[in-house]
Amino acid sequence: MPYSEMPENVRNAYDRVYSLANDWTGGAKVCEDFLFAWYNVKAWGGWAPQSITGLDSENAAAVLILLSSIHQRTWYPDSADMDKLAKRKGREPLSRA
Repeated sequence: MPYSEMPENVRNAYDRVYSLANDWTGGAKVCEDFLFAWYNVKAWGGWAPQSITGLDSENAAAVLILLSSIHQRTWYPDSADMDKLAKRKGREPLSRA
């Protein structure tokens, strides 16, 4: 199911997590790792679920909403978003790998 067909709370959670991942804080690193692992764990490595404790309650809730949505129906972050995030974070975008 594409992002545009997700319920509003899922789209809001994705936007929140993606926005935070683009920052340079400890919480950003948690969200960055979550998104990269979700998108392609083989290329970018895993995500430690216990790292969610490093997020404030609103950001942790957003990650949990995304996890629940993935459990209900498989979907992935937008490839253009992930390429932008990879470039910003100094990772090789998968579209060029």
